[in-house]
Amino acid sequence: MLENLQHLILTVTRDCNLNCQYCFEQDKQLYAQEKMSLAVFKRFMEKLLIDRKKYRQTNPVEICFHGGEPTLGGIPLLQTFIDEAQQQLGADKVIWAMQTNGTLLNEEWQHFAKKNKVKISVSLDGYNYGQNRLRFKKNAFKNYFRRMLAVKPVGALALLTKNNLSNMVFHIWFMYFKFKIGVRVNPAEFVDGPAVNPQEISGQQLARKFYLPLLRWSALFPCLAEHLLRGFLQSFFLETIYTKMTQNNETDLACRLCSAKFCSAGNGIINLLPNGALWACQRSQGLEDYRMGSVFESAIDPFGLKHFNKLYALALPQARTIRELRCDVCFAADICNYGCKAFGLLKTQGRATIRKELVCEAAQIVREYFSRNIYDMLFVYARLSDFSIRAARSRVKIYLPQKLNYDAVRYELKNINDHNISIAQDKEDNVYIAFSRKNLSLGNRLILSAQNFIQKGKK
Repeated sequence: MLENLQHLILTVTRDCNLNCQYCFEQDKQLYAQEKMSLAVFKRFMEKLLIDRKKYRQTNPVEICFHGGEPTLGGIPLLQTFIDEAQQQLGADKVIWAMQTNGTLLNEEWQHFAKKNKVKISVSLDGYNYGQNRLRFKKNAFKNYFRRMLAVKPVGALALLTKNNLSNMVFHIWFMYFKFKIGVRVNPAEFVDGPAVNPQEISGQQLARKFYLPLLRWSALFPCLAEHLLRGFLQSFFLETIYTKMTQNNETDLACRLCSAKFCSAGNGIINLLPNGALWACQRSQGLEDYRMGSVFESAIDPFGLKHFNKLYALALPQARTIRELRCDVCFAADICNYGCKAFGLLKTQGRATIRKELVCEAAQIVREYFSRNIYDMLFVYARLSDFSIRAARSRVKIYLPQKLNYDAVRYELKNINDHNISIAQDKEDNVYIAFSRKNLSLGNRLILSAQNFIQKGKK
């Protein structure tokens, strides 16, 4: 069952010192003082080691300390987990991470993270108290922000709600340029529905107040939420322009387009609870079909067929839905991953479906924006991908990667249905897309002029 494990969500405790209004774990009082014992972790490692040896797996495993709030477990306990895992698997076969609310971080935790190379990601919904009022009391936020920065986290996780929606783009920019912290953003999805939790946003709000401002700002700040922008832009233009690449790139592209079709929860991802229960992922707790057993159960499944059949039964209904809605050819598939299966089942009382009112509605608005601003999107994509961009008189030339099939690119370019965009080859057989500078927005024209001025200065 554990032979394909790549990411272990290690729930050190389900206890937490905060009471965030949007948290999907609403029964924290049941887990006060709960901690995972070393015996539970050792039993898991024994099972993992047996499965890895049986199937000769040698890939590294990422273990993420999670919660509740993992720092409530204390440094000594987490250190014993690290020592045990490295002893069983080898120090070079384990990658450590921790997702924390950051309220208990201090110099000791900073030393612990540095010593064990633990990548810390904090939960942070904004740069001021107003954006974090669903998480903190007012007088607690200032001290939290100072302590959080002291441990130099590698990233932050923000949940997008109506409370912080209008300021989230600036928050991402501020955290990156001021503190070099990349922010990953997820829309808050409440199991009980918007009627009970009015902070959940709609697809229109997600697109118009978050994705579209990101796209407009991207010309000035290419690194701004690049993981989101690149996903949208790359998927769109790979579909529209690139179809024939070198053999290696074709393989990479095929893997990328297929990777989102099936959720890896229960296979590549496992959630271990303090009581030894194994779940497909953290969000799936409460859905009995997603319970993968326990470290104390000795199920007889020598070839892994029972486990495989269980995963197959979970994946098949959603695969049918994906096929019906044509999600597998949607340009935004890499961003939404067809929504979270577990949350979708919880919100719809067991029906496998896609959150069309959230992800599909947002994707449609973004697609319309692409169509209206195709020249700026080509320019932004080229800058994000480090393509060579040259301005020749009144034309902009974007040079595509080497070894592209020229005829295939020219054929696929027709899908854009814009006669103002042309494709050609230079004397060195480099393929480029060309269009008039006038079609760019004023901001992008200024960036292009500045870029050309710098290039001429270097010559």
